[in-house]
This record gives sequence, C-alpha cells and structure tokens, in this order.
Amino acid sequence: TNYEISYVDGSVNVTKRTVNLTVDNKAITYGDDLPEFTYSLTSYDGESDVFAEGEDINTLGTLAINATEYTGNAGGYDIVASGLNSSNYEIVINNARLTVNKKAVTVTPNDVNVTYGDQVPTYTFSANGLVNGEGLDVLGTIEAECLYEFKSNVGTYAISINPELVQSSNYEITLAQGLVTVGKKSATLTLGEVEITYYDAIPNDNRFISALSAT
Repeated sequence: TNYEISYVDGSVNVTKRTVNLTVDNKAITYGDDLPEFTYSLTSYDGESDVFAEGEDINTLGTLAINATEYTGNAGGYDIVASGLNSSNYEIVINNARLTVNKKAVTVTPNDVNVTYGDQVPTYTFSANGLVNGEGLDVLGTIEAECLYEFKSNVGTYAISINPELVQSSNYEITLAQGLVTVGKKSATLTLGEVEITYYDAIPNDNRFISALSAT
C-alpha cells in the first residue's frame, strides 16, 4: 500500500558452452596401415558435463579426423579434426601429430662356397624387413667388399657391405656379414710302370708319374 511498483524487463544472456576436443597423437612404423584416430572431450572447466542434457558429439556435426598430407613415408604429419560447427557450442580443437618411424631392415651378403683357384664370385644379397613389395634398390647401392681374390688360400673370408653407399629415408638399415668359404682343390696323382734291369738302382725321378690331374 505504500509503494507504486513498476516492472522493468530484464534479459538472460546464454553464452556458448565450450567443448574441448583433443586429438590423440599416434605413432606407426613405415609400412603399417594407418591407425584408428581417437580423441577425447572435456568441458570448459574440466569438471562439468561436456554437453547439455540429451546431446552428444553428433550435435556438433559429423566429425572427421585425417592425417593431412600423409604420403606413407617416414616422417611427421598433422592429424586434423574437422566437420564440427554449432551455434550453441564454442568448439576448441587441439590437433595432434602422426609419427611414422623408419622400418628396421637387415641386409646380409649371401654365403658363397668356392674351391681353391676359382674366380671371384658374383655376390648376392638378402634383406629381411622390406615392406610394400620393395626390393634392395630402395636402399641405395649394395656393394660387397671382400678380401677373397683369385687363388686366395683355403679358408674363410668375410663379405661386408660398403656402408657409404647404403641409404634410405624409410628404413633403419643394419648391415650384416656373409662368408666366402674356400675349399681345397682335389688332385689325383697316377703312378705308371717303369722298366729297369735286374740289379739296377731304382730310379729317383718322376718317371713313375704318368698323370697328375686336379678337379
């Protein structure tokens, strides 16, 4: 009864709800398939519900996560989330990195067996760890180094690979050794007949040798 009351309209200001989307970092090895890209969601304060009641990630649109400019080669690539938009949410996206590590590969000279007196063989090589149908040519120049020479003595000789000519951006290369094994050469000595007269001295020369062959 003592006051004349007037009413003034007010307003409610509804601000966007902040959603933090963090893409997870990933690491693979060269030759592997792309991994499944994953992410996590947090609210503006890290404690409140991420979404309003009855809503979820689909409210923001269709999420796509891709490794941009991915070539398959070893190296680093951005993992980028896209496709989200909302008039009710402030979307903060923290992108990630995809790391493609080099693939381990071991190159080994194939062992060779020769016989004393043989010429220097043509060396060949094997690789364990190559992927994607690739061959030795992707590792640079594979060149053997060995002390074995024509008429080298019987024994074993290490075959190594010149490391200065081997290189790859996609492979971590380990160089192993092979062996040249030189075996003895077979020789056959054939004795013939020698005619002497009774009471003659036995000849001390090479007349008993009729043939000498090596195989």
